[in-house]
Amino acid sequence: GELEGGHLGPVKWVAFSPDGRHILTSSPASEVAGSEAYALLSSPESRQSIGRRLPHEAAKGRPVFSADGSIVTTFTSAVALVWDVRREPELRGELRHQTAVLSAAFSGDGRLVTTTEGGTAHVWSARTRVEVGLPLHHGAPDGSLNPVDFAVFTHDGSRILTLAADG
Repeated sequence: GELEGGHLGPVKWVAFSPDGRHILTSSPASEVAGSEAYALLSSPESRQSIGRRLPHEAAKGRPVFSADGSIVTTFTSAVALVWDVRREPELRGELRHQTAVLSAAFSGDGRLVTTTEGGTAHVWSARTRVEVGLPLHHGAPDGSLNPVDFAVFTHDGSRILTLAADG
């Protein structure tokens, strides 16, 4: 069935929290519906949205849950927004970038989050929202940077795999 208080336009992304207690959906901006791009946190049991709309430019990538489902990231332009969603969504911080954020992923233990922009992946502390270590550049053989489309942690969080348009 449909979620009450849901999206005004089409839904681009959908995900269940790891514990199945929440659904996270996102919609692009819609001139027809007169809305900005946003994400919604909802309860699959009550079919009601929880709290307010979370700013999210759906064309940039999908919003993601941490492994325990307590944290969500959404993107607006060159910022990844970190939300505590244990109750109603509450903004906990911003991860600032130079260009548009393309993706985010949490480590298995939820301590780290990686974000991608341009030819670079960044690793952040999910708790303090401070960048950990140096940015990881995805370079081409000619020395130019290829856009990093996605990055993911190994289960134990000890390594990160990046994916760029060049493979």
